[in-house]
Amino acid sequence: MIIRAIRKVERMSECEFRVHVDFSDPDIPPIEAAVKVFNNLKMYKTKYRNGVLILILPDRNEYAIIGDIGINQKVPKDYWNSIYELMKQYFEDGRYVMGTIEAIYKIGEELTKHFPEERNHNELSDEISYS
Repeated sequence: MIIRAIRKVERMSECEFRVHVDFSDPDIPPIEAAVKVFNNLKMYKTKYRNGVLILILPDRNEYAIIGDIGINQKVPKDYWNSIYELMKQYFEDGRYVMGTIEAIYKIGEELTKHFPEERNHNELSDEISYS
């Protein structure tokens, strides 16, 4: 279901989404873990610097959402906090998959305004990655 949501949103915009589930329990704050994963997955290697990463740390019941510089220059300053709060509503009830899907769709709505679909070229894998 998550991969289907990623593919649907990527067909509507020039953005690239990744979801990464980290079972390694890194001893750093979720946002720092997300930056590390973002770099390890080389998500910065998109033409428009338009990658979005949703990192889920299930053993800690934590998560983080980050976007690349191209996106951060276009969305409002508190944008990622609003997505975090949206996911929180679902995650608190144990609905992780639905919370992730809703976040992907909500982000997609915003990013189609700034990165409309031009060539439908997939620059990054849509598969969920794990560590």
